[in-house]
Amino acid sequence: MIVVHSGSLGIQNNVKNLKFSQVASFKAHKDDQTLKFDALEDDTRFILLAGKPLNEPVANYGPFVLSNQEQLQQAFDDFNQGRNGFEGCKTWRSEIRNMKLGSRSKST
Repeated sequence: MIVVHSGSLGIQNNVKNLKFSQVASFKAHKDDQTLKFDALEDDTRFILLAGKPLNEPVANYGPFVLSNQEQLQQAFDDFNQGRNGFEGCKTWRSEIRNMKLGSRSKST
């Protein structure tokens, strides 16, 4: 799976192009040896996740990834109701939410 964090990315000789926040997943075939990436904009950054396939059903929406639509709906209900691990989620704020790459001050 590839997630584009900034810029845009061409994959496999631009067979597929992704922009900021877009995601692509791939299925490996026995003859596959490499993936080719091309940055289509300056400062393109992406995250590549790889592992052995689970061979299980996947349902996803937004930040949630589960096995089926029923579990996905339950996760949204839990989130909206602030239960099952989401207690305090409505008021929580990340300490790094406004941090941008390259804007960190260097201490001397």
